[in-house]
Amino acid sequence: MINRHIRAFGVPPWVGYLAVLVAFIGFSLYAFLKTEWAVYIYVILGLSWVAKLSEKRRNDFLKTGFRRKEYHSIRILENAIISLPFCLFLGYEREFWAIGVLLFMAFFLALINYQWTLSKTIPTPFSRRPFEFPVGFRKTFYGFGLAYSLTFIAIWVGNFNLGAFAMMLVFFITLTYYSEPEQEFYVWIHSMSATQFMMYKLKTFFIYSTILIVPIVMALGVAFSESIWILAVLALLGYIYVSLIILAKYGAYPSKINIPDGFLIGLNIVFPPLLLLAIPFFWRKSQRRLKTYLHD
Repeated sequence: MINRHIRAFGVPPWVGYLAVLVAFIGFSLYAFLKTEWAVYIYVILGLSWVAKLSEKRRNDFLKTGFRRKEYHSIRILENAIISLPFCLFLGYEREFWAIGVLLFMAFFLALINYQWTLSKTIPTPFSRRPFEFPVGFRKTFYGFGLAYSLTFIAIWVGNFNLGAFAMMLVFFITLTYYSEPEQEFYVWIHSMSATQFMMYKLKTFFIYSTILIVPIVMALGVAFSESIWILAVLALLGYIYVSLIILAKYGAYPSKINIPDGFLIGLNIVFPPLLLLAIPFFWRKSQRRLKTYLHD
């Protein structure tokens, strides 16, 4: 299925895997370079990916097609494949205790199933419209708990870089809310022009993401007042890059962001001055796409 998704973008699967590998190595090197807490973050990220495979409905489906012994072999193999890249890089960093923890938990999670069930809907600080933040927040609320915990740890140990990472983690989580195009009906129902619709989406993102990062910014601003300007620059970049993703999403609508656009976004991350060209480019693309569904 992964291969089919990659081919749908118009590139061979090996190109997609190579791009993921390069991104993984780049993130890993950056994390271990910037903070001494990288090993803990790394283990948490690895386990979060492994834990997704233990969802009850998914594994109940597997059990219908395989005998018990085969099922457990498949689950152990799945978790081992997901854990392998993390273990290899942890070995490179000589964090062997973390490899042991990750492998033990991966094996343990292969033997259990879980299903999150809540009797009440998780409250959010957002209105019901538009849908991205209320729905996304309920799916990723634990990520904000991690970000706020990292902020507390950063202040406790006097590590500004860790706190800055926590703030950027919030932006990364909100970015995922715009990773999938919604059904065409949810665009068509708006009585807006394409320009009004995009301004509405961008304004909503700006307001709601500000609500989420304000506790982190205030805490770090008090604890690291001499570095507040760095925090302001990083926050500005966070707003700009997520806005770029939103523009790119509707520039490709109703399809997903394609490989060429994704490559262009990556170039902007490496070389921010390109944003002066990329933002107008994706703005015009989004206007052309949305005019099919929206009218003045």
